[in-house]
Formats: sequence, C-alpha cells, structure tokens
Amino acid sequence: MKKLTIAIPTYNRKEAITSKINELSSYIINHNLSEQIELLIVDNCSSEYNIYEILENEKDTSFINVQKNSGNIGAGSNFLRCLELANSEYVWLLGDDEILDLSYLENLVTTLQDKDCYLLPHNESYAKKATYFGNFSSIDELFDNFWNLASFFILSIFIFRKDSVLNYLKEGYETVVYQHPYSAMALAMLNDKKNIQLINLPLLRIQNHAYTNPRFDMVNACIDVVSTVKPFCTNKQFQKYLKNDFYPAREKTVFGINIGLTKKINIEKT
Repeated sequence: MKKLTIAIPTYNRKEAITSKINELSSYIINHNLSEQIELLIVDNCSSEYNIYEILENEKDTSFINVQKNSGNIGAGSNFLRCLELANSEYVWLLGDDEILDLSYLENLVTTLQDKDCYLLPHNESYAKKATYFGNFSSIDELFDNFWNLASFFILSIFIFRKDSVLNYLKEGYETVVYQHPYSAMALAMLNDKKNIQLINLPLLRIQNHAYTNPRFDMVNACIDVVSTVKPFCTNKQFQKYLKNDFYPAREKTVFGINIGLTKKINIEKT
C-alpha cells in the first residue's frame, strides 16, 4: 500500500484541475515518488468538460486515479468520497486551486508515521507566526494552542490516516450541509482522544481567493463554522472557541448558535 493519497475534489474547474494535475504529476515523476504517492481526482459530475480527457497529455498515469460521480452529490459529500476512494495509508485533502510549495512533499511522506491526523499550516505566514507545533489529544488542547482556528476549517490542511477517519464518516455526513465535514470528523476524533499533530511543513502558500471573491459570503461562512463546532463541544469549550483569535481584527463578529444563528455578537479580543 502506498503511503499517501493526494485527493483533489473538483467540479467544473477545468483550468484549475488541469494545472494541478500537471504540477503534481510532474513533481511526483521527477522525484521518483510514484511508488509512494497516489494522485486521486474525484470529479463531482462536471458538466463543462470530460475529466478523463485531461489525462490524455500525461506521460505517466499509473499513479493517477480519476473517479467521476454519476451525479453532483454536493461539495461536502465529495470531500468524503475522497477519503472513501483513496488507496493509501494517509489521505491529504487538497483544493484544486491551492498554491503549493512542493519542495516539502518528500519530507511530508517521511513524516507520516503513526498519528490519526496531521495538520499543515494553512500558509507560510502561519508557519512563521505560530508559537506551537505538536500534538493535540483533546478539543481543549486544540482551542488553547492552535494559533488561528479559522484555518481549522480549510480543507487542505487535513491529512487523515484512512483506517482511522473512516470510523467517523457518520459525523462527516451529518455535517455536510455546513461544508466542513473534515473539521467535524477531526473534532470527533479529538473527543475520542485520537492523536492529531500540527506539523511545520509549509506546503500551502498564501492565497486570499475566498475573501476577495465577491461571491464569498462571510456571514454564511461564520454560521457554517460555528454550526460545525457546536455539537462537539461543551458550553465552556464553545465559549473558548469563540474567543480564540481566529480573525485578525480586534473585534470579531460571530453568530450565536444558541439563538437561532441570526443575532450577531461581538467578541472582544482577549
């Protein structure tokens, strides 16, 4: 069995997925990593192109696994399909538009050993500013030590041990409506005292596409995040989460999930 699957969910983003396949396959081939890494593409029934045609210009597709859903199952469910379809010990969920520094990829493969989940810094700035890299074995440890909890809801920071994470598919599918099932699964793992490790390998580079995109709705994003967190926390833990410095402004606006997800509350920086 291979060590790592790089699993990319995608839908109607031909330019992005073509570029990402070319970038990753070239690096994997040139660095002789095809025996250790599987590249998995899970297409959510794209209507604008044939995902299989993208591979026609690839020299070596032996390590590339392309799966196309028979219908669009939604983004959250497609993330979980990546975990289900991977053929390796670990699965890295990767957005098709991420900017990467692949010089750390070989170090990543050798780092993956015995943890149930690994977390990557969400960009190189985080890697420089974070004051803690190491293990979390409870939600309290995560909330106390994770430098920027907003990044805990970014798809591409998660690398799961497949045989561990498949035990938490129920929690994942129950939260797909909030778009962060991978975060819910990690929180459920922490409640079961599974070991999660934040590692200082900045494979992800800075990008601000979500926050500069006019279609990105920060209001609904806040609702989705707190809705994902709440079921796995005690009230004390949830208040601790709300006060975490997860947005760079002094005053944070979040949504009180206990009052119908409609009333804004300001949390003063502590």
